[in-house]
Amino acid sequence: MYIQTSVDFNNIKDKLILLSYSLETNSKLNLLDQHLWSENFLSEFLSIVYNASFENLNIGCSNFPGGDLVDHNKKIVVQVSTNISKDKLNSTVDKISKEAIISTYEIWFVALVLKSPRNINNKVKYINIPNLLKDIQNFPSDKINKISILCDRELKVTSTKNKNFSDITRIINILSSTQMSSDFTSDAQAFKIQEKIEYNKLEDLQSYINEFLVYEGKIKSIYDEYDRDSTNKSSVVLSYINSKFTRVKSSTLKPKELFFKLLDELKNDVITSADYKQQTIEDLEFYLGIILVDAFVKCRIFDKPQENRSHIC
Repeated sequence: MYIQTSVDFNNIKDKLILLSYSLETNSKLNLLDQHLWSENFLSEFLSIVYNASFENLNIGCSNFPGGDLVDHNKKIVVQVSTNISKDKLNSTVDKISKEAIISTYEIWFVALVLKSPRNINNKVKYINIPNLLKDIQNFPSDKINKISILCDRELKVTSTKNKNFSDITRIINILSSTQMSSDFTSDAQAFKIQEKIEYNKLEDLQSYINEFLVYEGKIKSIYDEYDRDSTNKSSVVLSYINSKFTRVKSSTLKPKELFFKLLDELKNDVITSADYKQQTIEDLEFYLGIILVDAFVKCRIFDKPQENRSHIC
């Protein structure tokens, strides 16, 4: 029984974290359909976890002020979000206090993220993914199993046996276990980095690129070690990035938008790969930034100066 409970708990944990990453990515892309769907899932999920009877406030109302879920019997109103800024928490309290029906209810702020905000409003009960998992892990096995079944039904995540392994994911896993240091040693290039930035109209990414340039030595040493274990693996990784860049490139995207579109596409590939080790979205984007700036330096993404703009080097 203990083994099955452990499997069920890990299933809940993995699916909540993947839901968090998916919602946060979609929010950045202003794709909100999944947010609306997740409210229906969470009304049932939180009802089981906290022995409540939550209803979706947004059914019949596209955006109820301040709240997403409500339990009128227990007098609890819930705001669901991946935004944990001070302004968001305070805005939630202000909006709910102005709604006569729920103004006196207890306010829960359910954040589908791994971290806690810097400033927690003392008028709200703050619950994030670690809080949820801490509560769930103490439940009896039959209740954990019930929650796991709900997650399987509503959070359609491909099982590991059907996932692909990813060389980029393996590079990220190595980076995540490596002491990061600023040891930039630029190889001889057929172009100057600054010239390429200007040629591709990426001046508004100047500081971003400079931030990750200092890790060129680190990523080079990892690629060198990777190639010793598997012939030409670094070339395979860079070729895949180049191929992905070519597929997402569009005349409607500005250079900066294209860069972060590529980053988001690679991020989705990584978090859905079989060998991905769960980490915060900030860590993942940091390591992908190192990999993409290196690909930029090696001229595997964006055009090389003095050549036709349609040519990807």
